[in-house]
Amino acid sequence: MDIETDISDENWKKYRKNWFELAKNIKTKEEFDEFYSVLTNLDHTYNSHAEAMGAISLAAFELSASIFGATGFTASCALWRVIKGTGIFRSNVGLRMVNYDHMLYPQYKDDFEKVIKKDTYENLQSAAKSRLKKAESSGDMAERVREHMKNIAAGNLPWGYVVSDD
Repeated sequence: MDIETDISDENWKKYRKNWFELAKNIKTKEEFDEFYSVLTNLDHTYNSHAEAMGAISLAAFELSASIFGATGFTASCALWRVIKGTGIFRSNVGLRMVNYDHMLYPQYKDDFEKVIKKDTYENLQSAAKSRLKKAESSGDMAERVREHMKNIAAGNLPWGYVVSDD
């Protein structure tokens, strides 16, 4: 495996492309172990460590998909588990990922409607009420944010959104 190890800032496009191309083709534990070992033993820069984490994660994902014979559906479920599991997206209300390439095709119109499901709406209202209550005691909320949350808590959806379970 020809893994790029020059992780200078000037070379970031080259190593990023190399790592992600290799990661997409990891099919055995031995390949993964080599890839992981090389990338984790480099003296990373501020920028390169994020690229390494992403490439290693993709390699593990590809290896697992190969072992389990993942379909597109199961792979998408696994991806959501990773996204939620990292804790980066701490959402009790809901998450949405949008593929803007789909704007090119009319059959994806519904993906771009300003519509949320009833349970998401209820979660949004509940979160607004809870955060407003917490801010009452701490005083730690900008007035603009407080007014926005008060509107949501009162049942007014922002930015032209509507509720529908269709």
